[in-house]
Amino acid sequence: MKHNLRRRMRSVLRSIDADTRRARSQSACRRLLEQPEWQRARTVFVYLAMQQEIDTTGLIEAAWREGRRVLAPKVDAARREMHAVEVHHWGDCLPGYRNLLEPVGTESFPAADIDLIVLPGLAFDAKGVRLGTGGGYYDRFLAHPEVRGTCCGFAYERQFLAQVPREQHDRTVHMLVTDEGVRRYGG
Repeated sequence: MKHNLRRRMRSVLRSIDADTRRARSQSACRRLLEQPEWQRARTVFVYLAMQQEIDTTGLIEAAWREGRRVLAPKVDAARREMHAVEVHHWGDCLPGYRNLLEPVGTESFPAADIDLIVLPGLAFDAKGVRLGTGGGYYDRFLAHPEVRGTCCGFAYERQFLAQVPREQHDRTVHMLVTDEGVRRYGG
């Protein structure tokens, strides 16, 4: 079931043209920057977007301007782990795991000190369930007991579905910000 939904959602993302992607990404960034969860956060863990994902460039650059600490994911494929590594500027990032942009640093930032985690997904639903790409890296990262920051899904509105299949290990988000709105979930 998840496999077919992932394939469908990847097709949806590929169908978004560059101009629409840019405009909707800017709208979503503005929306998240207005939220109290962002305004309170001193340390933000933000994914570095792939081409088809909603772009996080505006969030990252705003965080640097505002003096917030910016962390980005770095994958250790051999250990099947993802770490939060600090990024001070774009020069701190190079293609890494699966040719995704990653921090060049290696020092993991303490998960307990992260205030806001902005994460991607292929789909999100009305209960905060997230459908990832299938690697489980975010679910394993979020399962650590020291992770206490707000988990914020960041996506296009068209990635919001009534229901996403969930397995026991799947982690939910506390909130979802899209180009059209904000949803908050209990817990």
